[in-house]
Amino acid sequence: MGWIPKIDPNAFSFCFVREPLSWYVSFWRFMESVSWRPSGDVRNPYHWHPWTVLNGLGSSDFNEFMSNVNRKRPGYVTELYGWYVHPGIRFVGKQENLQEDLIKVLSILYPGLEAKSIREIPALNESPIHIKKPIWDPALRRETFKLEYASYVRYGYPVDGADLR
Repeated sequence: MGWIPKIDPNAFSFCFVREPLSWYVSFWRFMESVSWRPSGDVRNPYHWHPWTVLNGLGSSDFNEFMSNVNRKRPGYVTELYGWYVHPGIRFVGKQENLQEDLIKVLSILYPGLEAKSIREIPALNESPIHIKKPIWDPALRRETFKLEYASYVRYGYPVDGADLR
């Protein structure tokens, strides 16, 4: 019998999500910076990574990458979030409000926390400046939005005015 982690079911657990279309842009820019180095092995649970299922879908052309994802892993970001956001999660923060949402979490865990100390931490792990933000093909963007629609609704991202035709 394998090792079974002992996790207190009453422990305060939290995670963060990001607006799905910006997640793809950020992921693509990061992967471009590492020359699409594979992440993990889909057949090896000891060398698995959440991005493993995207191995082989990369392209230096963002829209080709997104076409590959939509064809082979439609709704990937919604699926990814589902691995982490489950009924035991007590707080879901947003990357877009990272500092303030992290302050909320840490204030629960550490009453008396000095929020100023969190606000003074500089941004880390930002996409490399030399890799420009891609320009979405409008039809592909609409298709991807539809495939990720559940995440927009579930995590409170705006859907007003979305062209879902």
